[in-house]
Amino acid sequence: MDGPAQTSAPSDAVRLRPLRPGDRGRFLQWMQSPEVRRHYLGIGAGGHVVDDPEWIPGQATAAEGARRPALGTGRPAGCMVRAIETADGRLLGWIELRDVNWRRRSGEMRICLGDPTTWGCGYGTAAIRLFLHRAFSVWGLCGIHLRVATWNERAVRAYERCGFRREARLCAGHRMADGLEDLWLMTVEAGSAQVRAAIGGRS
Repeated sequence: MDGPAQTSAPSDAVRLRPLRPGDRGRFLQWMQSPEVRRHYLGIGAGGHVVDDPEWIPGQATAAEGARRPALGTGRPAGCMVRAIETADGRLLGWIELRDVNWRRRSGEMRICLGDPTTWGCGYGTAAIRLFLHRAFSVWGLCGIHLRVATWNERAVRAYERCGFRREARLCAGHRMADGLEDLWLMTVEAGSAQVRAAIGGRS
């Protein structure tokens, strides 16, 4: 999501909902785009998603041996996925919480907006704020982390607006030959001043 400065979208511009059976086809269509796959961390421009008819967000490809997420439950069992849509029902993408560790009450967040024309409109920021509220206030998590490509400055700015801060740079080194890139590790903690400012007042 690099490019021009992102505008702000009101908090009610988007809503999060459980995945529906019809969503998968649209997700797979978006994943045909190398640009979208590159922005969706963990798949890469040459990912296997387009060849895996069973793939859904929150589940890595069959080659990576991941399992399906728990959908529609009150508490994520290892992974939780929510579709992102506009207030009038237009599907925009999805946001997910992966690798939940209930001892530490932490997990990794990923987000994908499938239509590049929606990038920079503030939808991602609004969705993240909704998701953080649910993760901290409903699921009782204490912290969330994410990884984002260092070149993706627009996404980094959006995450920072939601309270995330850069913790470390993860260098790909010789693994760049395998399509991996340098990443920022970013974290946010429940109750921090930054996250209170980002989602404050939301019930």
